[in-house]
Amino acid sequence: MLSKNNFFYNFISNLFLCLAKKFAWFNQPMIELSKAADAWRSYSKNTGLIFYSIFVGCIFQLSGVLVIFILGKSLMINLLFFDFCWIFGIVSLALLLPLTLGGLGIREWTFVGLLGWVGISSEKAMALSLVFFALQIFDALIGGSIELSGLINNK
Repeated sequence: MLSKNNFFYNFISNLFLCLAKKFAWFNQPMIELSKAADAWRSYSKNTGLIFYSIFVGCIFQLSGVLVIFILGKSLMINLLFFDFCWIFGIVSLALLLPLTLGGLGIREWTFVGLLGWVGISSEKAMALSLVFFALQIFDALIGGSIELSGLINNK
């Protein structure tokens, strides 16, 4: 199994480097992709780290769903927790699109569209989206303040 993986990673890394040599204008992105393939190979050997990362990611997503669920209930959006799970999952995927700064507009459009699909008014959906975004900004300001104050030393 490991030899098959090494063949795959070597093939991908060599492909990226070959493309970088062939197309000069595409040189830097291909070199970076080659580095990413090498990093993926080294991390894929540590299955404990992979499972830990997946676990932490699931906890993070579930905490986001819980926040959306509580905010939704306070805005009289009566949906099941399961509904908020798939809605927040799709919103999270939509936010991966690098189209706007901080996903502004994409998050709102996705919330309005998805919640409208399940019968929630666009006003409530927009309110939920904006309150959630404000909460994220507030959290970021707290984290940034702590980082700038030097209370947490990352060495």
